[in-house]
Amino acid sequence: MKNINNLQLQYVNKEYYTQTIYLLSELDKHSHEIFEHSIDVYNLSVRLGKELNLSDAVLHSLCTAALLHDIGKLSIPVDILESPSLTHAQKQFVRLTHVKETTRLLLQYGFSQDIVDIASHHHEKANGSGYPNGLKGKDVSFVDQVLVVADHTSAILMDRAYKKGKTKEQCIEILDNMASDHQVDSKITNCMVNILNTCDMTWSNHNEYSMNI
Repeated sequence: MKNINNLQLQYVNKEYYTQTIYLLSELDKHSHEIFEHSIDVYNLSVRLGKELNLSDAVLHSLCTAALLHDIGKLSIPVDILESPSLTHAQKQFVRLTHVKETTRLLLQYGFSQDIVDIASHHHEKANGSGYPNGLKGKDVSFVDQVLVVADHTSAILMDRAYKKGKTKEQCIEILDNMASDHQVDSKITNCMVNILNTCDMTWSNHNEYSMNI
């Protein structure tokens, strides 16, 4: 299992490092699955951001947001988060509550608006099909879309208590469909596909959720 004190998080915005580690530690106590997913999304965001030549400032905002994009799930009981059989009402509760609570917590802990926006838009899509606000076009920035792709990739590949992860080939097909449907920029999905094809995106054992990347 990963020890939070041993993590190398050099791409976290230094101004918010203390708050980030505290919140991440609380998330680990609440749900180790969501914690490990957050580490995956951070790692994928680092790779994507660097290969897409994002500026250092933007990369640090992106990666800080990536670590904390699901921090709002602290407000959701773990038996709901990890349940294999949620009702429609429970699914809607999780969808809407965790984004709202992510926004609230990041503002409460003093994170900059750009970090708050990136984290809060991780389910928005450029074609307007996302949630919670159905943003579209320029309201879903390029860096927002980088986090969307990183988050989706980890969610697709990762084993969870309630589902088995899909294969790399299935993940690539889903990413291609997202780009074809104009949910995200194809430049980002193409970059993610290249990473998938050149990295070992596997888990070392059943109790270790984070990718070897």
